[in-house]
Amino acid sequence: MSLLNPWGLPDDAGYDTFSALHAQALAPWQPALEVIRARHSLPGGPFTRFALGKNAVFGCGEVVVKLVPPIWAGDAAREAAALRAVQGRLPLPTPELLATGRLGRWAYLVTARLPGRPLAEVWRDLDVPGQTRLAGQQAELLLGVQALTPRRNCTLTGRGCCCARAWSCAPPCRPPGAGPGR
Repeated sequence: MSLLNPWGLPDDAGYDTFSALHAQALAPWQPALEVIRARHSLPGGPFTRFALGKNAVFGCGEVVVKLVPPIWAGDAAREAAALRAVQGRLPLPTPELLATGRLGRWAYLVTARLPGRPLAEVWRDLDVPGQTRLAGQQAELLLGVQALTPRRNCTLTGRGCCCARAWSCAPPCRPPGAGPGR
């Protein structure tokens, strides 16, 4: 059995431990969520659990809290860097990163909540023109991501560069010896 940290989360959570915890409703997550609320002056009100996602994701008013277990903590750092890199630079809204932090070995992100409903909830109810419109918006978003130019001193790749293709960055962003296929 895993030992719990002061926030009620197992710091040694491997995949099986996390899967069992992930399947549970709000109660085991509440102590951690309340600490995050207090740390970042998040709004009052109840948290609700989002059903989708590999991490534990909760909404409260206009914010979203994502709790990331130790086995995927690196994902939280990459997601935070990606959100910073694209903020205000894409043709569609992206969540604003409000805060990041740790509870023991667990990472978390707090973002602004985007309006609307998940695509999986509405897709079947859309007519063909509605589906076509959304597909066009997705294409527009992908083109926007591809058109981004890297910002200096970003940590998205862990090399101080915002793009996954480090060789396309201008020095000093490009690591020494980096080039296509390297």
